[in-house]
Amino acid sequence: MELLLGTERGRLVAVRIADPELSIHAPDLVDVEVVQALLRYVQEGDRDRQTAEIAMDDLRYSVSLVIVSMISATNRLSNSTG
Repeated sequence: MELLLGTERGRLVAVRIADPELSIHAPDLVDVEVVQALLRYVQEGDRDRQTAEIAMDDLRYSVSLVIVSMISATNRLSNSTG
């Protein structure tokens, strides 16, 4: 969440997850949980709607990148096992 909102803590997270040696794990529904939290922030007045929409767009883009990466990895595996 902090990463998507671009907070100081989020910038620290960005530095940490950029480490290629680091393995990152998240629950299956992390995207749904993040969207719910963003909506709650807007409803409670902690964030404005535009900030939440930008964060959701960033999340959507990130999820797309993960899917493309998974497809590429699957294709490489199937080509190497021939």
